[in-house]
Amino acid sequence: MIYISDLLEESQMIEILEQYDVGIEIIHFSISDVLDNAQTELKKYEKRLGRFLKERELSLHGPFFDLSPASFDSQIKRVTMERFETAYEIAKQLGAKRIVYHTGFIPITYYIEGWLGNSIAFWKAFMSDKDESIKVHLENVYEEAYWPMAKVIDEVGHKAFTACLDVGHVNAYSSKSIEEWVKGLGSRIGHVHIHNNDGNKDLHHAVNKGTLNMQTTLEHIRQVAPKSTGTLEIADKNQLIDSLNWMKERHNF
Repeated sequence: MIYISDLLEESQMIEILEQYDVGIEIIHFSISDVLDNAQTELKKYEKRLGRFLKERELSLHGPFFDLSPASFDSQIKRVTMERFETAYEIAKQLGAKRIVYHTGFIPITYYIEGWLGNSIAFWKAFMSDKDESIKVHLENVYEEAYWPMAKVIDEVGHKAFTACLDVGHVNAYSSKSIEEWVKGLGSRIGHVHIHNNDGNKDLHHAVNKGTLNMQTTLEHIRQVAPKSTGTLEIADKNQLIDSLNWMKERHNF
């Protein structure tokens, strides 16, 4: 299953949805101002996207700005939990199949030992009352290596809690190869964020516009995590169309 992120202007998003039979990954509810008026914003969003929200499979991108699930500050953790729970409830109301949250790891700021312990405790608490109706995916951003995220997923030990491997983030922020990340996370991969870049910046370019060999990468992911789904996180309309056609030709996801 392939989704497209609603990073585009709404009119462009609708235009593409009318041409391609793909799912939608909704990032609208990752913004704090939107979450402050969650139910009102939900009604507005349902009105704007109309039939597509009923016809297409949905994923939700959870909030991430200024939030830290591994924080040592109890108040920061409380607000993070509240925001994450609100987003999860919206996902439930929309009938979304999955929701993606960032790990919140920031290099240099965190010692890995403290980050690990705090992350495991946070996600155990978050997942404690969750069933398997919505898949919860933990996404890498600035991580150098895969193993801390793998450790969190293993320690939480919930069937609905898996990794979202963002291949563009690996290419931009990690010195480790994408092959090492895919092999290391293996069957923990439940979802993939797909975009390319020059290896230096998180550009969210088309799948074939960058230094990452996307064909080899996706084939490798398919081998270790055959049931994983993917989202094209591309903010330019033409590059997104190019990527959809590229994916369609190669039967990826």
